[in-house]
Amino acid sequence: MRIAITDSQAEKGYTRYDHRFLYEVFDRLAKKYPVHEFVVIENNSPAAYRLTGPNIQTVITHPAFRTRPLQKFWYTHKLASVLKKIKADVCVAGSGVCSLSSGIPQCLLLTALPFLPPAGTRQSLFSFYQKNRPQFIAKARRIITLSAAGKSNIVKGYATDPSKISVVYGGVSPQFEPLHEEEKKRVKEKYTNGKEYFVCAAAAHSEAELVCLLKAFSLFKKRQQSGMKLVMTEEGGRYQHALTASIKNYKYREDVVITDRLTGEELRCITAAAYASVFITAFDDGGLPVLEAMKCGVPVITASSPVMQEITGEAALYAGAGDPGSIAGQLMLLYKDENLRNDLIAKAGKVAEGYSWDRTAEEVWQVIQEIYGSAAPRM
Repeated sequence: MRIAITDSQAEKGYTRYDHRFLYEVFDRLAKKYPVHEFVVIENNSPAAYRLTGPNIQTVITHPAFRTRPLQKFWYTHKLASVLKKIKADVCVAGSGVCSLSSGIPQCLLLTALPFLPPAGTRQSLFSFYQKNRPQFIAKARRIITLSAAGKSNIVKGYATDPSKISVVYGGVSPQFEPLHEEEKKRVKEKYTNGKEYFVCAAAAHSEAELVCLLKAFSLFKKRQQSGMKLVMTEEGGRYQHALTASIKNYKYREDVVITDRLTGEELRCITAAAYASVFITAFDDGGLPVLEAMKCGVPVITASSPVMQEITGEAALYAGAGDPGSIAGQLMLLYKDENLRNDLIAKAGKVAEGYSWDRTAEEVWQVIQEIYGSAAPRM
């Protein structure tokens, strides 16, 4: 079987979840099933985390689309031509978009609730997604989403047959694990001059959500008079310039650290050494930074959305996305109550054990086999 994987919308950093999901899943499947071929199709520069192996091929097509006309051209003409040329048997379409003209059976990957724009998405491209999303969903043979809440939204919002949608939860890489105290000390010395800090996966948030978090951090600092710092991981560099400019006149700018692009190991260390992880975004995409923090033994404050509550249960504190007062209240609660913090850490470890990329990969493989087995012969 020859499986095509479209990853043309992938951000080139480590935190974009649709790219991470495809990388973690197909890296495992290609190694486990060497008799099958995997072809990654991109219409941009190669991703930072690129799939490689004897049965993996990468096809870079041009031009890279940056406008709605090019986007439309890609999914109505170019992608179908590429799939035909490489003789794909099945296509797993990342980024929530698939070819509207190809006869090859496709599995649509929707890593987020389909009504919200990915962080950093151009408005023109988001409008394209919104306009054509019903067609993508109708065209796909099967759909994979990362939560039951996400499935419910697709069924209700697009009148989709529930049996067409598979819920496949994401995983956590084995490298994410707690640090020893000496290691934590080393990481804190490197990034915050030895101070405790909250960590936020900035690349997973919109600019407005990051501004909201800064306001919440101001409230926390004002009321607690603490030396606590806020570290924003910016692996993709998407917001680094904007964030640097926005905190220029920020009262607590000396307590905010914005990282540059991080390796997987650096991300693991900076996550595991944090006092707590703050992931407050309305863009629900499976909560990868939350799961990674929980696996590292770090308590979590996250958005009070159906998706995040489904994933973390009672192992996290919840705050309203876009509500600085709500976020600040949870920051203060966690800071003042050490017993609560220890309780969350214990619960988080048990929850994180239930998420595995190996299991995720096998569940995706089952969907692929079902699509391939049910596909009618192509002319």
